[in-house]
Amino acid sequence: MEIEPVPGTANQLNFNVTKCGYAELYKEWGLVNLGLLFHCSRDFSMIRGFGSDISLSRTKTIMEGHSICDFRFEGAHGK
Repeated sequence: MEIEPVPGTANQLNFNVTKCGYAELYKEWGLVNLGLLFHCSRDFSMIRGFGSDISLSRTKTIMEGHSICDFRFEGAHGK
């Protein structure tokens, strides 16, 4: 996985994934839909498990054919 940081505020963690081994593997196998289910969609559930004071926004994934996965995390503290 290759990651590039993206500037944000004090209560944000923003980064883009520019290379994803999971996406490469599932594309090679011809199983992109399963890759979306097994690897991409679980990110949101995982973040909910940390608590309601953190949120995730992601509008693009490499698995879906975009050039990046745009991860934007925000904490409720300090808003």
